[in-house]
Amino acid sequence: MGEDVILVLCGWAGSRDKHLLVYEELLRRILSQIYKQARVQSIRCSLPMHLICSPVESLRTAWVREHVVRPIEECAKSPAASSSKVVLVQAFSNGGGFVVEQLCKLYGQSSRLPRIAGIVFDSSPGYDGGSMGKRVLEEVIGTESWYQRVGIHILHGSQRMAGRLLNSSRQRDYWKAMKDVGTLCPTLHLYSMDDHLCDPDKLYELIMDKVGSGMDVQHFCWDVSAHCRHYQLHKADYEAAMSLFIANALGLEGRRTFSRL
Repeated sequence: MGEDVILVLCGWAGSRDKHLLVYEELLRRILSQIYKQARVQSIRCSLPMHLICSPVESLRTAWVREHVVRPIEECAKSPAASSSKVVLVQAFSNGGGFVVEQLCKLYGQSSRLPRIAGIVFDSSPGYDGGSMGKRVLEEVIGTESWYQRVGIHILHGSQRMAGRLLNSSRQRDYWKAMKDVGTLCPTLHLYSMDDHLCDPDKLYELIMDKVGSGMDVQHFCWDVSAHCRHYQLHKADYEAAMSLFIANALGLEGRRTFSRL
């Protein structure tokens, strides 16, 4: 049995192509176990930091259209592609979640794109109660020197001021979009109880809200892990969760649901 699968990997803030390649290799290995002849194409992208921080949504929309939607269209038009092509998405942290947010909106405006079979959220989405943006900047930029700390303070303050001036409702809109993703396709959330960049209680509330709305959502939670490093720390669990979800998303196994550990 063969299948055309387009992989879309959406990195976290500051991620590099070599980081996403690790997950692409995992996804390709899983697909090779499911299909004897899987024809796999891939798109790897990381939303730039200035767009992650920007309160102007249209800038992210334009970036996702150029760097994600157009490559999907090109992959779908490939001479080797079949009519049964599907898209699998993996998104990391809010950097990847913001890409998924815009991707789903753009999907709603087009009937030419191949269907999204499933979306995997790793350490995502993270609820921002006001200080998460600063913590992300600290993770990416570092806090070893005084000028790094001052720079983070200025950047975070500018971001919050711009949001107020533009009357931004970004967190509310983003959280709603992360629920609405479940109406498009099945989703899997991989997260941990000790992640200071992805509030596990808020995420669990979102997951239960989606379950209560009848959406196909699976989740796997570790007590101890690290933000966007679950695969490195829990390879066997991570690969098992991914394998079962992908098989279910592609309609090859009966539906099963993970729960928090």
